[in-house]
Amino acid sequence: TGEDKHSISIPSTAGGMKRDTDKETELKQQLDAAEQQFKTQAKNVTYVRSGVYDQADKDKGPEGALVFLGAKLSKVQSPTKFVDSFGKQAGSNGFKIDKISAGDGGGKAVCASQSQGQKVAICAWATKDSMGELIPTVPGWDANKLAAVMLDLREDVEKTE
Repeated sequence: TGEDKHSISIPSTAGGMKRDTDKETELKQQLDAAEQQFKTQAKNVTYVRSGVYDQADKDKGPEGALVFLGAKLSKVQSPTKFVDSFGKQAGSNGFKIDKISAGDGGGKAVCASQSQGQKVAICAWATKDSMGELIPTVPGWDANKLAAVMLDLREDVEKTE
């Protein structure tokens, strides 16, 4: 339903990955900057939460830290608009855009990836009142693998109230 209210949390494990608080401390400046950028990107942000998760399963993708940013919005947004503007921005930076399934939580989801040189991908989802973005700190990710990890993670970080 369109009336779902979501909240974003940063649990100690999400998507089968452990939260890496040491890495969070190490990346504090980048995380703060990313949170600020997130607030500029989306209007009406109530709060932004960020966390770093350690991806240690070779079968799922490159091993290394993944940065998660999630936001709760005070005003209803159009998930389609968010996904389109995310795509436009990434596209102008030479990324390939793939719309992906947002999974059971609904909303819209998108991945941006670059296969030239170091493989890089970023995935994001949006509902009417929440959004999340998953950014690997190591190269080698493609959109499909990162999307799968993001959907697992989303189940643990986004709650319907």
